[in-house]
Amino acid sequence: MRKGRVTGFREAELALRRHSRALTAKGAWAITVGEVTRKAVKHVGVIAFFRKRPRGLPWSLEVRKGARTVKVPLAIRIGREARPDI
Repeated sequence: MRKGRVTGFREAELALRRHSRALTAKGAWAITVGEVTRKAVKHVGVIAFFRKRPRGLPWSLEVRKGARTVKVPLAIRIGREARPDI
């Protein structure tokens, strides 16, 4: 992410579509797009939920949009899978 560049919803959706298989292979049980704060700046980024902290994940996901490459922030959340109330 360049200084002053805030990622938007379209870039985050593109990153989610392009990287969801890789995140699922690392153990993500849910992946969504939402607000991510980096250095006091709010971005729209990808949020991945895991049961335990995975190793080797980047801080951002790179996607090509036209002729430029955009870095979309990746946030990791740790927790159990949601279960329906019956």
